[in-house]
Amino acid sequence: MLPKQVTGSDHATGVTRKLFEGTYTMKQIRLILADETGATAIEYGLIAALIAVAAITAMGALGNSLSNTFNLVSTQMNNSSDGKL
Repeated sequence: MLPKQVTGSDHATGVTRKLFEGTYTMKQIRLILADETGATAIEYGLIAALIAVAAITAMGALGNSLSNTFNLVSTQMNNSSDGKL
């Protein structure tokens, strides 16, 4: 018979249950607290979020600049067609 596959949520539930039941030793608790396997994924997520915020800010500024440029060109064309230049 094959052993049951343990998923992340099953593992987290088991860890929480053992912590509340007091069946973990201090050594095991220290090992759990020192475990940094998820830290890299969190760091990559934070970097991706920072890049997204920078891209959105840059695109917003570029959009405003383009809008101002097209408004200026439109005004100049209207003035030239009206003979105001």
